Amino acid sequence: MQEAVSLASMRPSSWGRDMLPRDWLIDMVLARQEPIVVLDAAAGMGKSTLLAQLARRLGTRVHLTEEAPAADAAAIVLWDLPPNAHPRDLPEAFLAGVGRIIIGKRPQTVVPGLLRANAYGKVFSLGTHDLVFTRQELARHFAGDRVDAVLDQTGGWPLLLGQAETAGTSAEEAAEFLRHEFLEPMRSSELFAVRDLLNGRPATAEPLPLGRRRDDSDIAVVPDGIRGPLQVALDAVMAVRIQTQAEATEIARAYAERGEMTEAIVTFQNAGCLDEALATFTAAKDRFFIYTYGSEAFDRVLAGFPEPYAQQSDVIVMSLAMQALKRGEVSRARQLLVQRFGPAANDLSTVFSDKSAYTPEFLAFRVVMLIYEDYLLTDTLFEQVFGMLGAFAPDAHLIRGSFYNSVLEFYIRGRRFAAAEDVATQALHHYEQANVPMLAFYICLHQALISL
Repeated sequence: MQEAVSLASMRPSSWGRDMLPRDWLIDMVLARQEPIVVLDAAAGMGKSTLLAQLARRLGTRVHLTEEAPAADAAAIVLWDLPPNAHPRDLPEAFLAGVGRIIIGKRPQTVVPGLLRANAYGKVFSLGTHDLVFTRQELARHFAGDRVDAVLDQTGGWPLLLGQAETAGTSAEEAAEFLRHEFLEPMRSSELFAVRDLLNGRPATAEPLPLGRRRDDSDIAVVPDGIRGPLQVALDAVMAVRIQTQAEATEIARAYAERGEMTEAIVTFQNAGCLDEALATFTAAKDRFFIYTYGSEAFDRVLAGFPEPYAQQSDVIVMSLAMQALKRGEVSRARQLLVQRFGPAANDLSTVFSDKSAYTPEFLAFRVVMLIYEDYLLTDTLFEQVFGMLGAFAPDAHLIRGSFYNSVLEFYIRGRRFAAAEDVATQALHHYEQANVPMLAFYICLHQALISL
């Protein structure tokens, strides 16, 4: 197992006053034929340091103004745009090739005239990916057995490599920098790419400089030097965003897209978007939610629906009744059904004889509830119950599975094991089609007990 390495321990033997020298990169930039070279990269990618090294090589100075410097036919002009700058038009002389200019800027900074120059083939750009230190480049400055450790700690990010020269920044300062420079400008949905990065999920694009892929893997790795501060910064930004309904809605949808249905529903609820919360809950198998996400998540989600709203929804009422049954509160479950569906909801002869008065979902749930009520089915009622099967769509796998599961329980209680084995097979098929492993496991357990 590789030992942990701190930034302070990574000082190369050839450390100078500035960041690691990048002579090869300077040579490449100076050799370009285009009159305009743009270092178009994120904060902390060493743009200013590279321009300073270029100035030292050329014996000139770096312009640090919003206004574009004038062209000089006899010298290369270096222009380092300040953060949040709003520069004026790029002088036409550079487009005409009268002089050369090297510009350092952030991707969000727009330089008027640069787009047109690019269209005419007058621009060469180096982006964030180009300014990251590669393994080969680091190997020139660090001992061979330290290169991998340095790369793990910094990701090749020039800013983090620069911390080794000084005492570095505190975790709080690093978190503030990451929050302000990287996360706050992102859309809420884009923040989830950072979250995926921290959680080790596959990335659709290499998210430099916050992370980098290893050996063409789908998994990007966050440099160890910023993992903690990045998590703190992300949590802070998300906490602010979630206070705004529009942002919270976008965040909730991003949760749902990733299959994090509990967080999606709770976020919708906290934003006051109850209809979207209910739609997401329904899509996540509503009362069967408990079998996929657990009882704690089930309780948390149901608690987020205000009582007046919940009482107007068949889905929520049946889910609350299921919650009560799981807690052994059969009388509360019966009361919930009466409040929503009327007194006849607990009159079994009425419910199963007049099936047109209720939805298939309610009928299926009422059969399940018989198990918790410890009801002993008569032959007549059993026939009525089985007669409901035609009311369920062939692809309503959860409803059909729960129906067969309920009938299975009654067959086992009556020691009708041959018939029980048949309905167990049907229940297992539907639960597997519905992709609810826990319920499928319950059926397999019943089949094993029947065999015994």
